[in-house]
Amino acid sequence: MRVLVFLILNAVLVSPVAAQAPLELVSKVESGWTSNATEAEGGAPDFYLRQNHDLSIRGTLGPLALRAGVIVDHKALRHLSGENDLAVTGGLEAGLDLKQGVALRLGYALTQEWTGEMLDLGPFMLTINSPATRHEALAEVVATGSGRAVIMGVDIVRRQPGLSEFSGLPIAPLVIEPEVTEVTARVDGEWAMTPGVTGLARLHWVIVGVPEADRLDFGREPASIARLAGGLRLRQGGVTATSHAGVELVWPQDAPHLVRAVPYFDAKAEWAVTELINLEAMGSAGVEVFNPIDGVASHEMEGDLGMRLALSETVGLSLGAAASLERGLYDESIVTEKRSVRSGLSWMVSPSLEAGLEARYAKFAELGQRYPVSTIALTLGGRV
Repeated sequence: MRVLVFLILNAVLVSPVAAQAPLELVSKVESGWTSNATEAEGGAPDFYLRQNHDLSIRGTLGPLALRAGVIVDHKALRHLSGENDLAVTGGLEAGLDLKQGVALRLGYALTQEWTGEMLDLGPFMLTINSPATRHEALAEVVATGSGRAVIMGVDIVRRQPGLSEFSGLPIAPLVIEPEVTEVTARVDGEWAMTPGVTGLARLHWVIVGVPEADRLDFGREPASIARLAGGLRLRQGGVTATSHAGVELVWPQDAPHLVRAVPYFDAKAEWAVTELINLEAMGSAGVEVFNPIDGVASHEMEGDLGMRLALSETVGLSLGAAASLERGLYDESIVTEKRSVRSGLSWMVSPSLEAGLEARYAKFAELGQRYPVSTIALTLGGRV
């Protein structure tokens, strides 16, 4: 199955904090039917309920702008309860103006995950319940002035899996995933070239750490990345676009002579064609080293195209298609692929409440399996 991964920390703390509501709750509930609840070849259909709640509070303490929040994400199936997932996140962000044009931002978040997975072994179903703890921290300095901005930061992500329990086989609880730590040092810059064009530059250094015992037990070889890219941000008429292009150098830490140069690309665009039609597109290509499919590093490519049509002031129709491909960088025989289409109808019941109907269809190819997944869902989202 595919596990939802939370992004807990918002890298940019919105200022000024006092201008926003001090307490905010954003919720979304989705209930529907899926043709393949286990997302595996021969998976059974089931009904499901998914809910996400994000409670945040903002305020100030002297010169500090603070934001604290709790996120709860839960998925429950009617019959295949062994596939139920739960993630609870708590986080704190702080912003401090050091002087005019220079700000310091700090953040930390802790996520506790409980993930369920069901495997069809023929005569019986094996259920695996796996807990994990995820730590995320960031520290960055933002300097702005004279049409320029420089962001220098460090991000740390650490995932610690717990003991997985097996229902259906006499197996003692054990850890089935490696512990992984990723540290990213980054410098991003931008400068105004014309009123509608901004130049962009990016320099990132990524280091992954895996305990020695986990390297042997799970076949993990940590790798490092050096990323160098440049780009543009365009704002003209109804078009907004941002893109970076460059190169990533990646190498296994214990075998630096196996360095690879991989093209890097990250872009997104939005076009307000008319007052009723809006188009969006995104695409990316790069290297994954935190959770690669070949145990060292993998090359990921993905693209998405979407359209929204306003049928009235409160009703909108959305259509979209997406594709993604991940291939092992040092073992190219390992490939996962996904292609999907989607459509949806949304209704703004009130300024703070939206209801919708969604239909999705996806085809997966991974680890020798090929299977489709169809989903029909009713959604309800709002904020207070």
